Amino acid sequence: MKKIVIVLLIATLFCRCEKEVNITLPTILFEKTSASVLDSVKIRVEEYADIDGERVHADYYDWHIENTNGEVIAKNFPDSGTIDWIPQEAGYFLIKVKIGYDNNKSITSIKEITVMESVASLQKKIIGHWKGKGTRGYDGGEWGIELFIDNSSHFYGIADYYDFNPYCEKGVFNIERLDYYHGPANGIGSYQDSCGIPGEISCEKIKVIEVEENKGKGKITVGWIAVFNDVTDTSCFDLNFNNLTIEDDRLYFEFPADNNAPTKIALIRD
Repeated sequence: MKKIVIVLLIATLFCRCEKEVNITLPTILFEKTSASVLDSVKIRVEEYADIDGERVHADYYDWHIENTNGEVIAKNFPDSGTIDWIPQEAGYFLIKVKIGYDNNKSITSIKEITVMESVASLQKKIIGHWKGKGTRGYDGGEWGIELFIDNSSHFYGIADYYDFNPYCEKGVFNIERLDYYHGPANGIGSYQDSCGIPGEISCEKIKVIEVEENKGKGKITVGWIAVFNDVTDTSCFDLNFNNLTIEDDRLYFEFPADNNAPTKIALIRD
């Protein structure tokens, strides 16, 4: 009798091993309909597998994320049907999860996700040292521009648009020629000069305020320095900019044409 029980048990196990695992194609789902850089994205997978109608639970979940070049840009996620991912850059990505069943069976599900730029990501990207050109809106000419932007959005900028005056080769970014003289012909009197201001102006900031279709809009606060009767005065004013984009270490943004700033800025990371 004992031998018969053992034989039946072996036969039962053998039959189970021969049965196929019925696996429904898993579906990857996102908690939100859109994803932005530096935002937390919750991703989960709905899966189902059975043997003759009996539910088979997954042995493991192996997640990783690839860019369009097939490079793995995120992995080592928890062994779980739900993960959280914080994208570090904008673009198109493939979410892949391999799910294992019944010790030796597995299936991989793939879904594409588009990650858009965010205010935080664009603000982070503009940090650095930039050089390039600004196109003047009023005459189509160009200014050579150099910007230094730090992680607190403060910038220091210079532009070489004072070429008509050998004593005024560089000035504070976005400031027109402001020199003028008051007084008699002998040269004694008051003199105001914004030419060739060295150093930084603390109020100067460039901040991204909103993003639409991966292009930033924001505000740049510009400093103005004048010397009048040997007294230095600093003032600040705001300009709006739009269409800020960064592509391959190239920075572009624009100003409305109704101010004294260059209409278009095109810079390269130095």
